[in-house]
Amino acid sequence: MPSCFRQYRLRTLLLFCTLAAICFGLIRWRVSASYRQHQLANQIVERNGSVRWENWGPDWLNTAFGSFYFRSIIEVNMNHRHIEDDDLKLLREISSLEELNLSTSAVTDRGFIVLYELPRIRELRIEGTNVTNECLKYVGNLRKLESLNIQSTQITEDGLLYLRGMPNLTDLRVNTDAYWKGPFELTDTGIDHLSTLPSYETKSLRCKGLSQESLQWIRDRFTGNKLTLIELQGDAWADFLWDHPTITHLAVYRSAMQDDQLRKMLLANRLTHLYLTEVLVSDAGLVAPEKLTRLKSMSLHGTRMTTSSLFAIYGVHARQLSVIEQAYQDRNASFALRETMHGPEISWDDRFQEDDWKLLEFCPHMQTVVVGSDRKEQKYYDFEGHELEEKMHRTPCQIDDEALEGIVQLPQLMELKLSGLQRVSPSGLTALVNAKDLWSLQLTATGITDEHLKSLSLLGNLKRLDLSENMITDDGMAQLESLQNLESLDVSDCPQLSDESLKSVAKLQSLSTFKAANTSFGDEGLKYLFNMPRLKELWLIKTKATSHGIQKLKNSLPKRKP
Repeated sequence: MPSCFRQYRLRTLLLFCTLAAICFGLIRWRVSASYRQHQLANQIVERNGSVRWENWGPDWLNTAFGSFYFRSIIEVNMNHRHIEDDDLKLLREISSLEELNLSTSAVTDRGFIVLYELPRIRELRIEGTNVTNECLKYVGNLRKLESLNIQSTQITEDGLLYLRGMPNLTDLRVNTDAYWKGPFELTDTGIDHLSTLPSYETKSLRCKGLSQESLQWIRDRFTGNKLTLIELQGDAWADFLWDHPTITHLAVYRSAMQDDQLRKMLLANRLTHLYLTEVLVSDAGLVAPEKLTRLKSMSLHGTRMTTSSLFAIYGVHARQLSVIEQAYQDRNASFALRETMHGPEISWDDRFQEDDWKLLEFCPHMQTVVVGSDRKEQKYYDFEGHELEEKMHRTPCQIDDEALEGIVQLPQLMELKLSGLQRVSPSGLTALVNAKDLWSLQLTATGITDEHLKSLSLLGNLKRLDLSENMITDDGMAQLESLQNLESLDVSDCPQLSDESLKSVAKLQSLSTFKAANTSFGDEGLKYLFNMPRLKELWLIKTKATSHGIQKLKNSLPKRKP
């Protein structure tokens, strides 16, 4: 054989052996890597974590050899309070990782050095941890990062410096609502950092003291729907944002605004929710509800709006009025007109005046009136009726006989909810007879007596009655036996009621719900309720009744249809 052919065959053999060695080396590396990833996955699971795998390669390869060798970990969840920095060392060998969730864990800034070895991460969640701006030094190296959640951390806008210019970061989630602990507020510094992110989008922003340059960025780049602005410089912000194309929820605190700017913003008809707090606009900025077809709610606190104007403009379409005690500067009541047929629901604060009840003449469609206290100040008694503490609900807008007379003139009144000490006399309470459509009455902690219950006995159309937290007695309960349409009765926290009053309850043949939490009712009294034809729901928490007695009562009642 010629030497040239022998040389050619040797080269071919050498090439084949080399390729075979490479292939077997890759296979061995893949097998070893697969076993190692499964070991790491088991260790992560042992630490109360979880993983998600993704298959790679063609389907026939997975079918022929099994997916064990042809899948990689792409997501790790270690959102557990016992996860610490040392646990993150397990991630160093998972270079395929794309999503990492460390929320609510005990990791610190030091643990994030592991991110240097995880270049493929697209989504990172660290909300609810104690990390600071230092951790963003490592996060800033994740050039493929698309989503970052830093809610409820110690990170501030200064930390955004390390995220500048990240090419793919689209979703950056921070605390923007006031109910979050430490809401994330952006100043001009933070806006400047965000302006360097070419792909950045967010649903909400919370900003403080912005300059016109930052407002211009919001005007041009902000595509979210929720914006909160605090202590802005001047009133130019309204000119920048009055017709912003995507903002639907706008909250403004302690900032200047002119009446004509408010009117212009409202007439643009883009907002669905508007909140103004300590923004000194007046009635001149209001717009008729018929023109506010998109606006669903408007909250006005610390403004110059007057109660009379708000009733006159928006009361005509409201079905519900609430007047709740509050303590805000010199204002003692929070008003709200809700369930509107046209235009937005309106809430505001003001100093309550007794003449304000006359404004109900602007509310022909009012169906529900709610008057009460926000504070839980009440008298407490033990089961024997001994007073433990001298406190009652206090309300700045106590209802007296004259006010109640005005309320019952509402032609569509269906529900009246009063809480807190009132000044309605027993004879004044008879005015409720004139409310022909009244079916629900709440008198929580209003100071009513047995004499008041005598007046209530005339309300034959009542279906729901709440007498909780009052000093009524068994004799008063006997007055209610005439309420044969009553379906729900609440006598919770009425310490002077005894088992004897349940005789009267048993005569309410339409009753389906009976609430008597924190009362002295016992097993003997519950026997009076046996076999009530429609009784289905019982609330007997913190009573003298035993579980055995309650079960016997339940067994006696009609079975519910499946």
